[in-house]
Amino acid sequence: MMMKDKLFHYSEDGDISTHKDALLAFSESARIFIHYLSATV
Repeated sequence: MMMKDKLFHYSEDGDISTHKDALLAFSESARIFIHYLSATV
């Protein structure tokens, strides 16, 4: 997933564990944001 790759890239030691619920929340918020953008155009 793109978010996990970016976190890995920006971490100093390269070891970041992401919780499954955090990834789900991020993907849901991104989905809602994209829906909002497409609805306002």
